[in-house]
Amino acid sequence: MLDRLPPEICDHIFDFACRDTGYTGCSLSLVSKYIQQAAAPTRYLSVALMNRAQILAFAPLVEHSEALFHTRYLYLKGLEDEEAMQRIEHAAYAGATKASGEYRELRKQLSAEDEKVDEAKVDEAKAASDRYAKAAAEMVEFGKEGARAIETVLRHLASNLEVLDISFNEHVAKQMVNTLSLPLLRDLTTRGGFPMYPNADVGQDFPILGATNSLRHLHIVETFDQWNATDAFTQNGISYFAPCLTHLRFSELRNNTGTDETTIEYLEKSLGWVGTVHRKGITLLPSTLQLVIMKPTVEPPPHKGCFCTDDTPEYYEMVKVARRLRDRDHRVVLLNADPEDSTEDVYFQEWKEKVNGMPCRWDTSDADMTPSE
Repeated sequence: MLDRLPPEICDHIFDFACRDTGYTGCSLSLVSKYIQQAAAPTRYLSVALMNRAQILAFAPLVEHSEALFHTRYLYLKGLEDEEAMQRIEHAAYAGATKASGEYRELRKQLSAEDEKVDEAKVDEAKAASDRYAKAAAEMVEFGKEGARAIETVLRHLASNLEVLDISFNEHVAKQMVNTLSLPLLRDLTTRGGFPMYPNADVGQDFPILGATNSLRHLHIVETFDQWNATDAFTQNGISYFAPCLTHLRFSELRNNTGTDETTIEYLEKSLGWVGTVHRKGITLLPSTLQLVIMKPTVEPPPHKGCFCTDDTPEYYEMVKVARRLRDRDHRVVLLNADPEDSTEDVYFQEWKEKVNGMPCRWDTSDADMTPSE
């Protein structure tokens, strides 16, 4: 039946049908040669790559396929959870751990005066050094493989990409060395630190995403293991890669700065307010900015144990400063923290809503109205 319809009608049908993770587009390719050709412009309208394996598989497809990819919506999740990352690193460093274990067993069998113990110390140190070096090299290659795949995907989809949700781990981030250009990008959700790059040589993060004048909505989600502090975005970050930004949102804020100041204090200065932060390099956010939303992470439970490991004072100080900024700047909205961590990927749900044509509307109804001190 579809082969009797005008191509223009088919385009509309396929445009509606292909607004998912990419599964429908792949299925249409198997129906018939005519459907495969007719669905080509919208086949990969939206693509969701849910893990590293899918990213590595999709990269050679976009690189070597003769078909044109008109992807406008991309969900790219290369950020493993804490447990998965520990398994990967444990597997890489297993050799060095085994060498240390063999040495400990030998110590149990020999007296402290035995010459073999000294020899074992030297052998154990050398073996551990060699195996740690090998493990470190494996993690570098792990990062390079992921970085090559992500750069390949973004480079080949750049000409049409409008909405991007992206995350990947620190090992990959350190190998992302090429500047990216996404000229049509209008909505970016980032978890883990993209597009800031951990540049140890100069001691300061800088964006790997070039100036994107089309970018209007930026959502920065803090993660427990992101490779840079969120305040890095205020240091020639947002002002550089999103010069025409209108809507800015911070979620899961947990005061990840590595300094005595809170993330909010850096944001306060970048919004033009005189605060207590004297760190150089902070740049003013774009004058086009209309709305800034801040949402802290889940409130930490009451601390038990040594006060030196208590992070709750920093959390409450961050919220205190956020309320002060909210009262000073009419553009700023502070949301209440969630009562508990969500088991669902709420950001994936947001991405799917955008794919289905819903405008980017950030709910501000659950605002924190507690007066500032």
